[in-house]
Amino acid sequence: MIATDEGMIRQLDLAQVLPTALEEPA
Repeated sequence: MIATDEGMIRQLDLAQVLPTALEEPA
């Protein structure tokens, strides 16, 4: 993958992880 794709994937991961953390704090 190129750096841009990696950055986009990381943003998508954060978009999925943050809402989950807000709903269910670990």
